[in-house]
Amino acid sequence: MLSSELKAFYMVARLGSITLAAKKLGLSQPTVTTQIRNLESQYAVELFYRGGRRLVLSEEGVRLLPMVKALLQ
Repeated sequence: MLSSELKAFYMVARLGSITLAAKKLGLSQPTVTTQIRNLESQYAVELFYRGGRRLVLSEEGVRLLPMVKALLQ
């Protein structure tokens, strides 16, 4: 089973917004933020570039996304 952090990463990457991902997942925005930060801390990478209202995948995030997507299918 996928960890909740990976599910949160996938939804944020897909939607470009922690708030929208949280709504879709039925979680609070701070919970999703914490899940993303936990992933980034665990793997010592930055998965998103934060700027403005949308998040953009970093190089590491771009590499992780297809793997997570394959696990979800």
